[in-house]
Amino acid sequence: MSDQLSNEDKLNIAEAHLKNLLYNQYNLQLSLKEAQAATIPNQATCDNLNLQLTDNAAQQAVVGDEIVTIKAAIAADAAKATK
Repeated sequence: MSDQLSNEDKLNIAEAHLKNLLYNQYNLQLSLKEAQAATIPNQATCDNLNLQLTDNAAQQAVVGDEIVTIKAAIAADAAKATK
């Protein structure tokens, strides 16, 4: 089904995913600060938030790579169109 989307559509979707991941990253960072500010921080909670931040970073990298791939495809299509 993704073949029915234009590269521009795919780029918009991928960029939206990246923005959501960035929002989530900031949310996790704030949650971690809050958890660490407790009188007696819950180590399991802090560990879980750190794990989620690690996962988020990996997801951002994957989506970022996809954005680069889509932009390359758009550039290639534009180059073909000018010939």
